Parts: sequence; C-alpha cells; structure tokens
Amino acid sequence: MGTAVPRTLHFLMQSAPVIAIVQNPLWWAPIQALRLLLGLVLVGTLVALGWAFAHRNRISRSDERFRYPALYDSLTGVSTRLALQAQLYLALEDSKRHQTCVVLLMVGLDDFKVIADTRGLRACDEVLRLTADRLTRIVRKSDTVARVGGDQFAVLLNSVDDWQHAASIAEKIVGSLAVSIPFEGSEVAVTVSAGGCATSSGELDAKTLLKEADLTMYRAKEHGRSSFFVCRPHCVG
Repeated sequence: MGTAVPRTLHFLMQSAPVIAIVQNPLWWAPIQALRLLLGLVLVGTLVALGWAFAHRNRISRSDERFRYPALYDSLTGVSTRLALQAQLYLALEDSKRHQTCVVLLMVGLDDFKVIADTRGLRACDEVLRLTADRLTRIVRKSDTVARVGGDQFAVLLNSVDDWQHAASIAEKIVGSLAVSIPFEGSEVAVTVSAGGCATSSGELDAKTLLKEADLTMYRAKEHGRSSFFVCRPHCVG
C-alpha cells in the first residue's frame, strides 16, 4: 500500500514558477546587484560633495572674518597699513618693468588733537570717516588709500609718468580737504598737510619709501597748516 501524498504538497510541487522564484529571486540577479551598488556609490558621493562644499563655505566665511580686519580699516573702510605694504610691493615691481614712477603720499590731519580735546572722540571719528571718503574720491580707482595711523593716511599712486603729477595730486588733496565737516548741528574746521616721495626702477624698497614719505609729510607740517611737499630724489622725469 503506497504512501499518500498530501494534496497541499502536491500543489506546491505542481507550481513551477513559484519554486523558481523561491530558488532564484529577481532582486538578487547580477544586474540588479550592480545597479544597487552604483546607486549607493552615487548617493555616498553626493553626500560627501555636499559636506565638502558646506565645510569649504564655513572655512571661507571664517577666513573672510579674520582677513577683512587685517586688510580694511574698521572705521573708515579704506586699506590698512598691512594691505598698503602689499600693494606697494606690487607697484614697485611693476615700475621696474614699465619704467614708471611710484609715488607714496602721506596725508596728516592738522591739529587733530585739538579736535579731540574740543569736540570729543565722536567728532574725531566723523572727521576720519569723511576724510577717507574724500581722499578715495580724489584719486584714481587704481590708486590705494590707506589709514596708516591715528590721524594719518597714505595714498599710493601707481604708474605715474613724472613727479610733477604727484605734486599736483598732493596740492589737490590739500585744497580739497580744507573743508569744514558738519557734526551735530555745527561744523568742524579741517585741514591737512601732505608729503610724498617718488621713486622708479626699483631705487627704493617699500620700507624705505614709507619712511621717506613719512619724513616728508612732517617736513610739510613744519611750514604750517595746509602745506604739501614732494621729493623726487629717486624718480626720473
């Protein structure tokens, strides 16, 4: 007497497609596995790129916060002494190639201490801001205006043909800045004195040019308010 086969078991064995699916799932096929792997790699790459981009932006913004105060004066917005030195170095190198003059002017406010004593620090800040703004408007966009001291500015004139041009710029600066500045319903009388030095063909380095221009400004101040003087011992023309 034979063993009876359960009807349910007979039904499963009878269904070949069902057995095939159990033995060889479609999602485990090689092509499907390759697609899954490529998808995971793509997602991972996109996540990594997104993280790197966000991290780079954070570093860039952080660098900008530290770099801006070093290059631009927080009160006036013009360049700092550090930025001026870098620009001066580039200008001197350029003058060697093109045989042109580089002129550095130092501009100092006359009797600035008197303004501080009589009108206060807020008036001093306003004078410095407007003086820097006026200086920027006088010179060319290719030139550099920097605040190099408490009440002292520097103007770097690039690619000047001759020293007479520098003298005319110094005269224009002194004349244009001799204008009262409005402050809290009244006016603050302002004048400046300027001194400068011109050089070409690499005769002077940046440090020496800064020193000589500074000495020349104080020489101009010895002649009184609204004075200017430009020396040209190292500039042709």
